[in-house]
Amino acid sequence: PAVGMLTITEVQVTPDLLHAKIYFTSPTNNPLIMQGLERSTGYLRAQLAKRMATRGIPQLHFVYDTSIDEGMKISQLIKDALPPQ
Repeated sequence: PAVGMLTITEVQVTPDLLHAKIYFTSPTNNPLIMQGLERSTGYLRAQLAKRMATRGIPQLHFVYDTSIDEGMKISQLIKDALPPQ
């Protein structure tokens, strides 16, 4: 699937393996990446089915991970609050 450059930062799977929440980040934060991931969900689930030895394959839910962006903002706030050296 053509979704561009992205990094998966975390995956949370429910105990019953019915749902997987996939957190990702992208250098461009392009909304088309989310659309591409959602369009490719069927393909990704089919690939998981080939590799997983479970009866069911989890529904995939994609979430943009804002923690890196928030961390950068906090770092900048701290830097701005420090006296110049």
